[in-house]
Amino acid sequence: MGKKSIIADLRKKIEEKEKALGTGITVGYNAACSLLLDKYTPIDISTIKSKTRLAVIAGKLLRLKEDYEAGIKALELKPVSYKINGFTVDQWLEDIKARVKILSFVEEKAKIDAWKAKLDTLLTEEEWRELEIDKLRKELED
Repeated sequence: MGKKSIIADLRKKIEEKEKALGTGITVGYNAACSLLLDKYTPIDISTIKSKTRLAVIAGKLLRLKEDYEAGIKALELKPVSYKINGFTVDQWLEDIKARVKILSFVEEKAKIDAWKAKLDTLLTEEEWRELEIDKLRKELED
């Protein structure tokens, strides 16, 4: 297998991954995105760029919900919908999951773009022309 066919195979695989990824992701948040877990630090879910930080926030939300449920049970109170900043824990968790999806998309897109850029450096201009001609020929045959 020659250099040209290896590059063509790699290019095809990258194009397949790019096609599978799609062009973008649209997410609507349920909650206001600005979460206040303590008195002093509002957290804007939509700007967090770390999945680990999102996991920690989700864990805190789940603990708050569990604490609420344990308190209701211990005090034999009638449960009501537990809300933080006007939204249920489940709504906050859905927003966090949506943010994780966005971050995953961005990471995968960056990987694909890096692969494409690297591949561009592996062939000469003439070799790229030949690949484009071969690709066009195959498209026209289909």
